[in-house]
Amino acid sequence: MGTSIKLTPRYNPGLYAQTSPGPVVTNTIVATSIIGSGVGELTVPPNNFQVGDSYNAKLGGIVSAGNNHELTIIIKSDGTVLTTSGLIPLSTSTNQAWECEIDFTITSIGATGSVITNGNFVFNRNSGAYEGRAFNDTEIINTTTPQALDVEIQWAQESASDSIVCYQFVLHKTYGITKLF
Repeated sequence: MGTSIKLTPRYNPGLYAQTSPGPVVTNTIVATSIIGSGVGELTVPPNNFQVGDSYNAKLGGIVSAGNNHELTIIIKSDGTVLTTSGLIPLSTSTNQAWECEIDFTITSIGATGSVITNGNFVFNRNSGAYEGRAFNDTEIINTTTPQALDVEIQWAQESASDSIVCYQFVLHKTYGITKLF
């Protein structure tokens, strides 16, 4: 009579949690990372992706903007732009909450691998109403090299009334085959 051993895969999808605010991006048109320091990793080692690996990132913070001032959210992996929000016109907002959620799925691997990215950005206006934008794209990435995730903000104008800071950023792996051996 044989003995059966059942292994229960342990899956810890938490990859990164920001523990300190990111930099305040204000009065500049230079694209700037908004991710603060934290625990975990934002880099996937070379040859570690598998087709179907999926991730979710959620960011939030405070934004102030002059009426009709514009910003762009840029999602990058190892310098490659995965997607951008395009120019988002903002209504007047002063120290209002914002949130951005991004989903990624690896659809092929290798030197010409691909990733589909879907995201949305929403913020409060001073009037109390929400505004936002959804965005998506499919891009080629080289999964044989390390891939480091970054989120940048680029204002369309230099204005001291425009500022954004990220107070929370969490990255999870939402789907992927866990290799036990």
